[in-house]
Amino acid sequence: VYQSVNTVIDNALVTGNNYFGINLNASKYTSISNSNISNNDGIGILFYSNSTHTTLDNVTLYQNQKQGLHLSGSGYNVFNEVKVLENGQDGESAGFDFGSNLSNQNSIKNSIVSGNQANGIDLKGTSRVEISGSEINDNGGSGIYSSSISQFEFMNITDSNLSSNENYGIEIRGP
Repeated sequence: VYQSVNTVIDNALVTGNNYFGINLNASKYTSISNSNISNNDGIGILFYSNSTHTTLDNVTLYQNQKQGLHLSGSGYNVFNEVKVLENGQDGESAGFDFGSNLSNQNSIKNSIVSGNQANGIDLKGTSRVEISGSEINDNGGSGIYSSSISQFEFMNITDSNLSSNENYGIEIRGP
């Protein structure tokens, strides 16, 4: 989905693709709902190059070879009732990865991040994030991870359960 505005993807099964299940590249105001993105050889959904104001609602990202969701320089997105399950079959990729390019103002609400091979949520590329009402458990690394605290302007984690992750519930390394 390249440089689109107001795209709607509803009730879709996106499976078995060679790399991305869905690639949002410089797209704005996209809505993805009631969909299953699974068993792709790479990333389930890639948000790339300033893809902003996207809403995912009732979406399952399951057993993708790399990340379930990967954001790169994309912000102002809302992820509601998203299931990010058993992704990162390569053993290195987080289930939900904010990438290394700044992705601001993202919200994860009422979601489940579980059984991913590495960290559940990797925040290294964000400065403002809100996580609420979510279950983050049984991931192969930490439930929520960041390699640095210096980039954070705002991080709010409320009403969430982080349990049975291999390393830590929340791991933030300094500076």
